Amino acid sequence: MKDKFRRKFDRSNGDMEYLFRTIKPQNNDNKVRKWIMSAVIIVSIIIVFVTLKSMPSGDEVKMVTTQDTTTATVEVVQDIQIQCQNIYDANKEFLALINVDNLLEEGYVFTHHTLNCGLDVDERIYPDLNQMLTDLNAAGLHYKIISAYRDREVQAYVIQNNVNMNMAQGMSEEEAYRVTYETVQPVGASEHETGLCLDIVSETEYMLVERVGEDPVNIWLMEHCHEYGFILRYPLDKADITGISYEPWHFRYVGKEAAQFMYDNNLTLEEFHMLLNE
Repeated sequence: MKDKFRRKFDRSNGDMEYLFRTIKPQNNDNKVRKWIMSAVIIVSIIIVFVTLKSMPSGDEVKMVTTQDTTTATVEVVQDIQIQCQNIYDANKEFLALINVDNLLEEGYVFTHHTLNCGLDVDERIYPDLNQMLTDLNAAGLHYKIISAYRDREVQAYVIQNNVNMNMAQGMSEEEAYRVTYETVQPVGASEHETGLCLDIVSETEYMLVERVGEDPVNIWLMEHCHEYGFILRYPLDKADITGISYEPWHFRYVGKEAAQFMYDNNLTLEEFHMLLNE
């Protein structure tokens, strides 16, 4: 039997809506529909089963994901190593690693530049150093340089002076040396002998202690020094790598490209050299 319908026309938008009134189907039609629905369900189950069988297992998925992640990680590390090597090749003179395991060669020389405070630095770093300190002053911050170049005799004096002060506080000689070497490098292992580093603090500060890291002068330097070719040589969270406790006053020149690279990748000079040796 034909469906009866009524047409409704909406003049506002020209749309037509059909309203159907359907005659109830016969019993035979119900049986056919049931068979059709059953067939559809069976076919759907078969499709789902075949699809699941063709999918990799959970372990296989994890393995593929792990392999992809590992490959991507290796590629990133290799890219960083290539960058590291290129930077080192172009700036070797500023990237020497000096510590207890890598002593500065005896007879090391450089052209000195004497600062207004009477301390010396390597002539090659002066333009960038001067610009950094000029911009620091322009930010309304006032500093003083506690230490820069130290020859071996002065370094030996600094060590002995620290040992004497520690012993005066009741430490044994052995303990006094151990505590001293947490912040002062042995003769030949100090970057101060290169003329490439400085100890900088606020003009009102007289102690080289951790609170220096909370001073606006040193906060500014830690945030901006890489823009001028310097790095914070002994960061707070890298003492186990550098072998030296946190020194928020100690800034080392490595060149602008290397400083930016180390800043971007959160690297110490030790970690930079680890990448070179991989």
